[in-house]
Parts: sequence; structure tokens; C-alpha cells
Amino acid sequence: MTLPTEIKGGTATIAQGERAVTGQNTRFTLSRPGDVFWTPYGNMRIASVQSDTALTLAYDWVQQGQAGGPYEIRIVTDGLQAGVRELLELLAAGNYATPDAKGTLAQRAAFDGEPQGFIFWQIDVDPFLIYVKLSAALGDWTEGVSLQGATGGPGQPGPSGRNVELRSSGTHVQWRLVGDPIWSDLVALELLRGADGREVQFQTSETHIQWRYAGASEWSDLIALSLLKGEQGDQGDPGNPGADGREIELSASESHVQWRYVGETDWKEVVPLIALKGDVGDKGDDAYAVAVAEGFVGSRAEWLASLKGEQGDSFNVDATGTFAERAAYDGEAEGFAYLSTDTGELFIRQGSGWSDGIPFGKGADGAPGQDGSPGADGEDGDDGEPGADGADGREVELQKSPTHVQWRYAGEDGWTDLIALVDLKGEPGSPGRDGTDGDPGAPGSPGNPGADGREIELQVSQTHVQWRLAGGAWANLIALAELQGPPGATTIGGIDGLQEALDGKATAAQGAKADTAVQPAALGAAAAMNEATAAQLLARTADVLVAPDTIGAAKAWVTLAYAATRSLVWTDAWARVCILSGNMAVSNPTNIEAGDTIMLLLKGGTTTERTVSWGTYFRGNLPTETVTSARWLLVTLTALSTTEIATSYVVIE
Repeated sequence: MTLPTEIKGGTATIAQGERAVTGQNTRFTLSRPGDVFWTPYGNMRIASVQSDTALTLAYDWVQQGQAGGPYEIRIVTDGLQAGVRELLELLAAGNYATPDAKGTLAQRAAFDGEPQGFIFWQIDVDPFLIYVKLSAALGDWTEGVSLQGATGGPGQPGPSGRNVELRSSGTHVQWRLVGDPIWSDLVALELLRGADGREVQFQTSETHIQWRYAGASEWSDLIALSLLKGEQGDQGDPGNPGADGREIELSASESHVQWRYVGETDWKEVVPLIALKGDVGDKGDDAYAVAVAEGFVGSRAEWLASLKGEQGDSFNVDATGTFAERAAYDGEAEGFAYLSTDTGELFIRQGSGWSDGIPFGKGADGAPGQDGSPGADGEDGDDGEPGADGADGREVELQKSPTHVQWRYAGEDGWTDLIALVDLKGEPGSPGRDGTDGDPGAPGSPGNPGADGREIELQVSQTHVQWRLAGGAWANLIALAELQGPPGATTIGGIDGLQEALDGKATAAQGAKADTAVQPAALGAAAAMNEATAAQLLARTADVLVAPDTIGAAKAWVTLAYAATRSLVWTDAWARVCILSGNMAVSNPTNIEAGDTIMLLLKGGTTTERTVSWGTYFRGNLPTETVTSARWLLVTLTALSTTEIATSYVVIE
């Protein structure tokens, strides 16, 4: 009977990442460990066969799995497999009993509970052994019986084997006997091409070389280390003298001992430093306790003191001289010390020569020590004699760069920064009071024509002075009641005295004027002398008369000079206008009069938007809009108290 070179029939199921193969209507027992299991997605060596429908692969199946798909088992016909196939052919011819199971001796234990007469072949030994169950009792087996017969006689010498050549045709591996003209296909190349392999890692345990797929946790034995050692061979002939070895350098990095050939640049790691660290040793005996056990009598402090020996003799050189004069002592005994005074080195006789020079005497200056704490001041000494006049100092020049005050000696080219301008700026001071108006300046050059302003109209309602842009709606500007000043003081003896004077009936109570009546001309002169000016009205001057034209002058718009931080003196003006050339912060006013109202008109000097912020006294509807040359803010400020100012505003565009 001739066995097939491949096994088919039925279907096979294998899951990706697993090793177990399950067959449906299959005959897996015709295969053996080492044969190749194949599907359309890949192939893998068989590790063991459990039954006609179950086998185990040598490694995890990393290719695509299949359920009930086609398969082949390709028979490997070399070595042990050839012997198995030969035995199976004999069994198939009826020469031996057919086994019920086969495998290694360790695998036989799976069949310990089989009934009497069950046959198991142990196939991991040469020759194979047969075991038979004597009874159904667990593990009741016969002794192993060898399948090997008696040794036959020597056979006739066979013809000398011919050498074989191999080649690849592009589709197959081919072979032929040397000298034959015809090549024969041995195996298709596609059968040798497996799926892309997974990365494999190797390590050496105490007994085996082991492997695993990268990322897996368990290692599998690949081959026993004992199997890698062959029989000792005969001693070979002496080889040719080798080339002189290259000199090696060793170094220690932060993590490894490293080596390289002298002259090379790259270091190669030899062993991790951590691997050189041994286990922690046992704690040693206390030295003092050992000394007591050896007979020492005394305390620990006395024992420590006893460890200090007597002071030894100081070192003395045996001879000194120049380095050249040392030769006169070449015959001295070992240990003879010679000091070379011209090189500053000490030499010691060692054997028949001298040691290398040892630097002797004063070493290089050490680093300066830290300054000590200052000592107490001593008493003042006597004045010394006046010193000679020093040389005239060099003239120094100063200048200001955009960022620093700089200096240089007169005549030199380069300037040196002395101090940053920013360091000369102190903390902002409190806002100062507005200064008095300066003398009128010279007329400036005519400015560029400004944009045409919008016409403003004013009117007086029953309760307010009102304004509007020409054609717009009327808005209250100021209540008429607020335009009434405080009652003026009467003069010329009061109203009653004035009436009596007009009647020519002055009394003694009217002082020196009692003798004559007050004339109208004199009354006019007296009244003119006490009429209030606009400044007196703003300053709330007492005992003055207020004329209507004075009120108008006091209510006139007064220009308020721009400043980034602008303070207000409440009593300086009732209506102020300020043109902003930058952002402005309005600080808390001074001289506030409760119940009084003033106005502030804010304009931008250009089309650039300027912001306005307000101090803590300002309450209510504070303006948040920006101002430009085309958008103004008219702000009304009413003093509720000396620290609270009600604020409202109108945007004028």
C-alpha cells in the first residue's frame, strides 16, 4: 500500500490567533507532528494530532481564520516521518495490529481510563513501543514492547551516492543528479511562502533557548541548550597564526559597561551596570562587639580611642638634588627616596629602577575661602599726612539715547549706558491743582481748515435752557433754577436804610451819613463798586451784587487743557470744553459744592477714537462711548455731596 503525499477530504475550522484545528469528515490521524497544515490563507507546522477530527498547530494561526473551509495536510517525508510512514504502510498491509492511539509517553496518560485491549503506540522513541491496557482500571498498562525485530545481517554495499544540485526555476525548487541534463520539480515556491510573519523575540533561560511573538507574555521553549552541544571532535591541526588583536578600551556609561577598539568613535554596550550589582549582603557584626568578644575590656568610647595609633615618624627624603644628579643614586636599595629640586618631584627606588615622579611640596593655590564675618570696628587711628594731589580727572560727557542716559570720556567714540530712562520715572504723584493762566502766547500759525461744524440752536423753555443741532430735537441743557445765584447782600445800610436815604430821612443809626440824604448819583457809584465779576461769581464771593451780564460771562465755555489724567477744580467754571489728543482719565474733583451743577464737553482732536474713564466720586450713567472729532460727549455733573456726583450725558454727532 502506498500512502498519499497529502491528505484531503472533509473541511477544517481554524480561528485566527488559535492553534486548535477542528475537522469535519476528516482523517487527521494519517498525519504526524511535523507535517504541514494548509488553507488558502496560509500554512503552519503540525505540533500534535489528537484524533481524526482534531489536531494542534505548532504556533498561533496569525492568518485569516475559516469555518468549515478547504484544507490540505502536506506530508513531510524525511527523518522520523519517513519511519512513521513506513510503519503505517506495514500496518495497512496487515502485518501489525492497528493502534487505537499514538503519541508521546506523556500523552498516553490521556488514555489511562480506556477499556481492556486498548493499544497505544509511543512514537517519540526509536524504536517505537507498544502499550496495551490489561484492564479497564485506571493506568493498567503492559510494559512497552519494541516494534524493532532482530538485527539483520549486513547488506550488500550500495552504489556510491551521487551529488545533488538544487536550483529555483521561478515557480519551483528543482533538483537533479550532478551530470544529468534534466531538472525535476521538488516543491512549488508558493508552498514555501507563508503569510507575513509576526515579530519574534528570543531569550535564553537556564535550560532552553525560548521564543515568543512581540507583545505576548509567555515564552515557549524552542530548543534545549543541552542539544546544542555536540560530541567533542578530534583535535584539529594548528591554525595559521592570527593577526595581532586590536587594543580594546572599556568605559562605563550611565547604564552600561561599554567597549570599543582604540581609535574608533562608537561605543558598544557589554553589560548593564545593574546586572553587576550583587544581592545585598548580610549585615556585618558590630566591630565593637567583635572586639569585646576577642577580649577587649572597656567602653565603646575607650575602644574607639584605642584605635588611634601612636604618631608615626615624619617622612624624610634620603637625598636631594637636580633631576640629572639622581643618576648617582641608581644603585641604592628599594625604598630609597630622592627629591628632585629642579622639577619638584619625589622619586622612590622600586626594584632596579625609579618610580614615576610624584609632585612634592606646595600644591597649586586652592580656591579662595568664604569671607569671614566682619570684625568689630577698631578705634580711629591718627590722621595721616595729606596725600599728593591726584591727577586731574578726565572730562566726562553725558547724552540721552531713546532708552538710556549714556556717558563717555571726552574725545572717545563709544557711548556707555549709565541708567535706563525707565528707572528715572518715579511713582505717579497726586494730581496737582490747575495752575493760573499764563501770559497769552504769540499767535500761532493758522491751522488747516477744520471740518465744517454743525449749527447749534439754543432756546429757553419755561424751566430750562435747551439746545439742538439745527433741525434736530430740543434737549434740556440746564435748569433755569440753577442759573439763580445766592441772594446778594444789601449795601448802604440795607433796604430800609436805602428807602430812608431816598426819602431824605437818614437817622443817627445810619452813621456819618445821618446829616445828609443819599443822592441817586452817590447810590449808583456805591452799587457799581460792589457789582460781582464773573471770577467772583465762580468763586462764590460774598457781599457782591450779581448783574445779568455777569451770570452770562460766568456761564461761558472755558477751555480745559488736555492731560492723560485730568483733575477738575469744581469752582473754576460752570461749563468747560476739552479736546482730547489721547485717552483721558477724569479724577475726583476738588472744591465740590453740594447741590451745584457743571457741564463738561469732551471732543476728539482727530478721527482716532479716545476713551474716557472716571474717578470714584462719579455715579450714575457714566459715559462708555469714545470721542472723535466727529463724535462728542456733553456730560452733566450734579454734586449730591462733596464725594458723590450724579452723572448723565448726551452723545453729539
